[in-house]
Amino acid sequence: MLAVSGGVEREATAQALKAALFPWRRARVRHPDVAEIPKATPRQIHVWDIDRLQGWMLVGHLGRQGRENEHAALEIANYVLGGNGAIWKRVHAELAPARAGGHFDARLFVESRGKRGLSNDISSYVPVSFRVRGLTYAVTLGRPESIAYLLKIIDDEWAKIGKDISEDDIEIAKGALTEGYFQMRYAGAHATALTLAEELLLEGDHDWSKGYVERIRTVTRDEVLAAARKYYRPEDLVAVLVGPIDEIRASEHPLYKATLEDFGEIVAHPW
Repeated sequence: MLAVSGGVEREATAQALKAALFPWRRARVRHPDVAEIPKATPRQIHVWDIDRLQGWMLVGHLGRQGRENEHAALEIANYVLGGNGAIWKRVHAELAPARAGGHFDARLFVESRGKRGLSNDISSYVPVSFRVRGLTYAVTLGRPESIAYLLKIIDDEWAKIGKDISEDDIEIAKGALTEGYFQMRYAGAHATALTLAEELLLEGDHDWSKGYVERIRTVTRDEVLAAARKYYRPEDLVAVLVGPIDEIRASEHPLYKATLEDFGEIVAHPW
């Protein structure tokens, strides 16, 4: 799949691509088999010790393969939980560090930054994966004394999202997704080319984007809660942590008490 955008002449570009690519011959590519990721029991934190001022952490578990019927409901749940930071990375990469959370009322952002000032960046994601199961995950970073409590917040909010989401939260999410997020996927030539190329490559058509707004608008609260319970499973969470591990383990936030061991078994890896 090849998409071209920018200040180019359509006909001249098409002719140049044809001249460059026409000699290529179609060939079959066999993708290697991908082994199933084993479930960690008990829960684990995989750590890599490097000399940095902060710790960087990804927390998640196996997600979905393909688009299930609950996908629209899950997008709403994720907007409430951790925003839609990925869209900023797609459209305005230079803004991604400052706007990675997508919006400032996401539960993870409110609990970590708004109430406690533990991190400047925390987002959750529910990407669609077609060849293998993808990940459902959250990403954050913070000072050594903040890391354990950030992990606790993610763990707690992962469990809460399937228990209660208000109608107001759902309506706000629907408005943001259908009147902001969706339009930003086509905000400019580069974003439009990327969006259409990805969709055609992965799904074979553009049916999903054609019906996106209607799917989001018709989702019910019960459907959002059911999707959240199915796809946010705190018992399956695994954490990956990179940073000054000894300092992180020895530090304790003066106001918010938590340790890495509260979450699960620590597994150290060489850098």
